Amino acid sequence: RELFVRFHEYNILDLFFEMVNQEQSLMKWKIVIHEIFFYIFHGLEPEDIIYDRKVESNNIAKKLLAKEDDKKRDRRLADQRSQLKTWTEIEACDGIKKAVSIHEAVIGNSSKEETVKIDTTCEMPTPK
Repeated sequence: RELFVRFHEYNILDLFFEMVNQEQSLMKWKIVIHEIFFYIFHGLEPEDIIYDRKVESNNIAKKLLAKEDDKKRDRRLADQRSQLKTWTEIEACDGIKKAVSIHEAVIGNSSKEETVKIDTTCEMPTPK
């Protein structure tokens, strides 16, 4: 709006409209300029009048992709938190106690130092 006021103070708009009136091929631009100023005075920004639908759809697509990336990152962080090791102590048949990662033992990725192979031939103690 300040730009319009400055143009009006220096009679730039009057000069422009006078030039347009002289040339018939520029008459369509006079209408466009009038509409832009009409919408400016009604509280709309000039960008809202003329916008590119491709740019708008690209902006929407970028926002959706950003949301999807955030969801993926949150899922990845949740998976990492769920893989925290829980340790328990196991006593083998020969009486040796060893700390074992439950998660690693269940999925079968535990190293030889972390797990104890339990001899399945020894008898389990009976409850009293």
